[in-house]
Amino acid sequence: MAHLLDSANLKLGRANRHAEGFNREVRIFFDKKPYLLLPNAQPDIGKYSYRIKVRREFPTDSLGLVLGDAIHCYRSALDHVAWQLALGYSPNIPDGDTRTQFPVESQVVV
Repeated sequence: MAHLLDSANLKLGRANRHAEGFNREVRIFFDKKPYLLLPNAQPDIGKYSYRIKVRREFPTDSLGLVLGDAIHCYRSALDHVAWQLALGYSPNIPDGDTRTQFPVESQVVV
């Protein structure tokens, strides 16, 4: 028998795969030493500073897409949980009504 939260768990697994891909790409980026720290120490006057030389720009487009996919799947998993809660605890959900989503808002209908 299928568990009520199977669909949420599937979405969560997909989100985790996207997040792992994002983390992997970030590690690969930083492993290539994209920034160079250039120390500028003047100990005689007690001044220590660093300049950062950018050798490779941060790949915001590709990483942004993967991170966005992960966030979307995490929210979708919450939507699946909200829907199952609505089915289980709301006595009068009209047929075909699929408007329940995260965040859950409570309304009293008289």
